[in-house]
Amino acid sequence: MNEVISQSIFCFTFASDFTALSQVMKKRNQVYTILTLLLCTISSCNFFNKNSKPETGESSEIDYTISNNDSVINLQFYNGRVNELKVEAILLNHKAVKYQIASDDLLVIKNDTLLLGKNEFVFVYTKENKTDSIIKSYFNLANIDFVVANNFAHNRTYFTEGLFYDNDGNLVESTGLENNSKILFYSNNAKGFKVKDSILNAGNEFGEGVSIFNNQLIQLLWKNKYLKLYNASNHQFIRNMGYDSEGWGLCTNGTNLYASNGTNQINVLDLSGNFVRVARTISIQDENGPVQFINELEWVEGYIYANIWQTNFIYIINPQTGDVVSKLDLGLLIDREKKQSDYIDVLNGIAWNKTKRTLLVTGKYWQNFYELKLNKELSKSTNAPVQIP
Repeated sequence: MNEVISQSIFCFTFASDFTALSQVMKKRNQVYTILTLLLCTISSCNFFNKNSKPETGESSEIDYTISNNDSVINLQFYNGRVNELKVEAILLNHKAVKYQIASDDLLVIKNDTLLLGKNEFVFVYTKENKTDSIIKSYFNLANIDFVVANNFAHNRTYFTEGLFYDNDGNLVESTGLENNSKILFYSNNAKGFKVKDSILNAGNEFGEGVSIFNNQLIQLLWKNKYLKLYNASNHQFIRNMGYDSEGWGLCTNGTNLYASNGTNQINVLDLSGNFVRVARTISIQDENGPVQFINELEWVEGYIYANIWQTNFIYIINPQTGDVVSKLDLGLLIDREKKQSDYIDVLNGIAWNKTKRTLLVTGKYWQNFYELKLNKELSKSTNAPVQIP
């Protein structure tokens, strides 16, 4: 009886008709779980866990690496040859996909279903009448580059913590350090930026990220355990709100207010009460695991752009999944700054100019703002990079 059940399950699950298999996988919360439990009973869970060992105590010898380009995904095998196996199925993000055997150790898949960020592959095969699978996670990062369109003077005494354009397209900057923290409001023209107004912090306040949300100017403080609220129009102080967290970066999409605290988490803040409440937490990860030291934030067309403290990088993050989907290397700009000054601090400050579709970036004690034109943007609808004409 056990043999009959086993044969029936395998015939059903590994049908060569991938369309039928895909329909089954769409109901994976029920069918997939039941099949997994049954197959675990039959094969000691060796089917869905590549690290599990069959009753003989031997583990699978074959393995593969994953790479991709604009047209295909490559599964490169080692410690085994594809022509020695019976390929039962390849699942990408729980859906069966078509493949081609390119050589004895290479399978290729059309690159039209790979998501930006984390993807899961399940390679199911039979060898010597034993069916097994190898599960792999693969991070797909969009390759985005930039050109420096302009550079403008920046006060090299400013310890930049936050940067954004307001609704009228005027630049706002927040600086840090005790006894030196302030919010600066600039007038803009083609030649650069001139301070037209400012808010000075108290001597014990260490200014951090800044943004406008619900017609209020909001400034985070590093370790003061509160944030500050101002009238966005006239810059008049409204009140302090208790906030039981370190303040680092801040941004908004107009609906949610996102804050970082130097960890791998971005918090969605609720300011509706008398005390700041964390409504939701987004854990950020890339191909190496949790991403620590998330700092200054900027919302750009459905994604969060984040400085990673003590690095040359801006990470582009999908706020729905927490996955890093691209990394901008700004080492070139840091090298430029070092040639102009004996002392600079870290990259910090990202502002998106939605009219010009450019990024304005700077850093602590930097002498310049840099206006960057990206060679690609990220499409919210397709979750894929789009070439900029």
